[in-house]
Amino acid sequence: MSGLGTVPFDVQQLNVDFCTGGVLKWLCGGPGTTYLYVRPDLAKTLEPRFPGWMGHRNPFGFEIGSNQYTDSIYRFTQGTPNIPALHAARPGLTIIAEAGIENIRQKSRRQTGLLIEMADRCDWRVNTARDIERRGGTISIDMPNAPKVCDELLKRDVLVDYRPKAGARYSPHFYNADEELTKAIATGMRFLVFGKIRALRNPHLESHGAFSRPRVENVMRLRVMRLPNAASNRWYTSTVDISPFLR
Repeated sequence: MSGLGTVPFDVQQLNVDFCTGGVLKWLCGGPGTTYLYVRPDLAKTLEPRFPGWMGHRNPFGFEIGSNQYTDSIYRFTQGTPNIPALHAARPGLTIIAEAGIENIRQKSRRQTGLLIEMADRCDWRVNTARDIERRGGTISIDMPNAPKVCDELLKRDVLVDYRPKAGARYSPHFYNADEELTKAIATGMRFLVFGKIRALRNPHLESHGAFSRPRVENVMRLRVMRLPNAASNRWYTSTVDISPFLR
């Protein structure tokens, strides 16, 4: 369950048998910690084939013979608990609980919608479901030369990642402001605009696959980009004046 922490999920309401995942992503818990839920009435009937010593009824007895399973969820554990990772995961889980999953989901739905709207204005392909009920907290946007755009964004402390056939993945969480999303999209567009300008000034770049050489009117079309100003709930114009480079 990778969406836990941004999408409400009630194992009891859904009456699931098992649920497992990690706390590294939306749960802000760091690496080395995972979770497993087993429906309580089902758990007591299962006997793991590869039990750990903490799954024994008397783990410190070091008894020889068949395993005597504990009645708790510990019967599914293996190895020695990773105490440092468990301790590091607690603050993030506490903050998520205090913020409230419903509140986080409400903001996530709005901000992912904002990312889709800005991507559409840039004529970039969105590879994430547009139906608000079918998408999680990540929006995949496939713009021209997406791997290079991701590299440039990371250099500017805009945290995204790239996936083949998906594009750049933007994952705003409860702590991200709308202005940060605007910066992320504007920075990518600005990099592409100046990349096209460089290709116009130096046709040799085309042979190295940096950017395809666009027609002048296509570059001029990118002079003005309208992005949202969350503070005033209006749209402002972010202008990249490229005319000096076209002379």
